[in-house]
Amino acid sequence: MHLKCFYIFSFVLFFLNGSYSQPVKNNNPFTLTGEIIGIDTGTIRLNYWDTGNNQVAVFAKLEKGKFEFSGKINQLSNAYLWTDLNSPGYSDSTVVQILLEPVYINIVYNQGKTIIKGSVSQLEKEKWEKRKIEILAAIHLDFNKRVDSLNRLYVMNTDTMLRKEILKSYPASNSNNETLKNLDLQYIKDHEASFLSAHLLSQYKRRLPIDTLQVYYSLLSEDVKNSNEGYKVLSYMYPLTSDNKFRNDNPLAGDDFNKSLSEIKSVHDFKLNDTSGNEVRFDIFRGKYLLIDFWASWCAPCIKNFPFFEKLMAEYRSDPIQFISVSLDSESSIWKESVKKYKLQGLQLSDSKAFSGLLPVYCKVVTSLPRYVLIDKEGKIIDFDAPYPDDPNLKKILNSLLQKQN
Repeated sequence: MHLKCFYIFSFVLFFLNGSYSQPVKNNNPFTLTGEIIGIDTGTIRLNYWDTGNNQVAVFAKLEKGKFEFSGKINQLSNAYLWTDLNSPGYSDSTVVQILLEPVYINIVYNQGKTIIKGSVSQLEKEKWEKRKIEILAAIHLDFNKRVDSLNRLYVMNTDTMLRKEILKSYPASNSNNETLKNLDLQYIKDHEASFLSAHLLSQYKRRLPIDTLQVYYSLLSEDVKNSNEGYKVLSYMYPLTSDNKFRNDNPLAGDDFNKSLSEIKSVHDFKLNDTSGNEVRFDIFRGKYLLIDFWASWCAPCIKNFPFFEKLMAEYRSDPIQFISVSLDSESSIWKESVKKYKLQGLQLSDSKAFSGLLPVYCKVVTSLPRYVLIDKEGKIIDFDAPYPDDPNLKKILNSLLQKQN
C-alpha cells in the first residue's frame, strides 16, 4: 500500500469507532418545525424525497418567524430548506441542508448559522464532518513532519546515490478532495447499517466508476438501501450498469420491470403515446437514425434548448433522421400544457413513469435533464449522452453518420 494511503486508513481506523441508532422502520411521517430569527413573515420552501421516491417541494408561511412542515419519507431523505425563495442555488448560505428522518425535528436559523435537533443521522453527519477535519489536520501535520525530516537528511548528505534514495522516500501529496473521498468510502465500508452511508454514497455517485459504486452499494443493509438516499444511488446506477445479476438482485421497479427490460432488443421495441393519445410504435422508424430529446417541464436547460433542437430538426428535414421529444413529466396535463406553451414542433411523446420508465432506463437516462440520445438505424444506442443541440459537435456527428450511409 502507498505510504500516503497507509496513513489515511490508519487514522480512519482510529477515529471510526462510534455506533449510531437508526430511525424506526416504517415510521414514515416526519414533522419539521423551526424558527428563522430576524424574519417575521414570508414564505419558505422545503425540498425533499417522499415515500414514492419523488422529489417534492412544499411551502409554509412564517408566523412570527416560526414554521412547520410535515410529510412522509423512506427512512432518510436529504432535504433543503429555502429560507429565502430568491436564493440563487443550493450552495447559498440561506439554504439549509437537512437529513430528514421520520421523527420530530427542530431547526433554529439565524443569519446563516443553523442548529438542528432531533435527527440522529444529522447528528452523525455533523460528528463525522468534525472528525474528518481532525483527520485531515493530523494527516497534514504528519506529512509536514516527514517532509521536514527528509529535507534535513537530504541537506546533510553529500552522497549522490543516497540523495536519490532520500528523494524516493518523500511521501506523495494528495488533494483534500481525494483524501475526503477515501475517508468517506472507508466510513461506508465500516458503517453498512448507517443511513448516513447511503447519503455519503449518493454524494459520490457521479465520481465513482459504476462497478465500484455497485460494490459499495452492495455493502449497505437492506433498510439503508430502501431509504430515499439509497434509492437515489440505485436509480443512478441501474440504467448505467450492464450487470443483469446486479439488476435482478436490486430491482429498481420490481421483478416485472426487470423482466420487461431484459426482453428489449432495441429501441424499436418501444411504443409511447403522443399528445392526442395515439400510440406511436418506434419500429416505424427502422432505417432512420433517431435523436431523442428527453426533457421535462421543470427543467430550465431543456426549455432553453428547444429552439436549437427545432433548428436541427428543420435543417435535417430531408435526411433519414427522426427527431423525437420525450417528456418525463409525471403528469400528462403538465406535459401537454408545456407543449402548447412553448409551441413545440415535431413528434411529442411522453413517459409518465419519468426516470423509472422503460425507455429512459434502456437509454441510460439518469436523474438529470436534458439528455439527448442518438440511435442507429437498427435501434441500437450510438451515444446515450450526445452533445446538446447548440453544440457544433452534434452536427459533426450527424453529418458523419449521413456520410456513412451515402
